[in-house]
Amino acid sequence: MDDCSLNVLTYLNPDENMTSGTSIYEQTGLMENGDFDFEDEHSNAWIHKRYFNEQLCLLSNFNTAVVFPGFLPHSQKL
Repeated sequence: MDDCSLNVLTYLNPDENMTSGTSIYEQTGLMENGDFDFEDEHSNAWIHKRYFNEQLCLLSNFNTAVVFPGFLPHSQKL
């Protein structure tokens, strides 16, 4: 895990203002048996939500950027 990487998101869709966004999650202890390989997240990105608890929802705000640590599990919020 690279603790120095950052995720930078810029919300540029004025029609979705504060109706969607990005959720930040905390991993539950359920995946400690190697159920998912985080190194493979770009080719196998779907993980059941039972493995995570939503900690924060960043709602889209037109022309706004958000930055958070790259190691945090996250997904789109619709």
